[in-house]
Amino acid sequence: LEWIRPGTLQKAIEVAVRAHGGQKTKDGLPYVTHPLTLMTRGRQAVAVVERLQPLAQLAARLYLAQVFFLAGLTKLGDWETTLLLFENEYQVPLLSPMLAAISGTTGELVLPVLLVLGLAGRLAAAGR
Repeated sequence: LEWIRPGTLQKAIEVAVRAHGGQKTKDGLPYVTHPLTLMTRGRQAVAVVERLQPLAQLAARLYLAQVFFLAGLTKLGDWETTLLLFENEYQVPLLSPMLAAISGTTGELVLPVLLVLGLAGRLAAAGR
């Protein structure tokens, strides 16, 4: 509670005691302790989420890698359609449709592998 100005917490407790002095929680505790209990539980929940964060980041990394890698495989699987898309739909400026298709497909196949391995994360992120 270091972010609370000095005296603010004391004033809040005094107001709460005046307003809810005789009230009890379901557990039989003074009601004025209820917000502190909730704050403690909130901090515990934050701690759990912080512990799970690396797992969530790994899951996101694997999911994104899968999406882009499968897109690259799809482009390879039907190369004629890929070239037609780059010629007529995507129209990448400054690159020929063939070079744009090769570059895009290569990026979708190589960068997800780097992402999964944790190598060149900034480079892989820049590619997408």
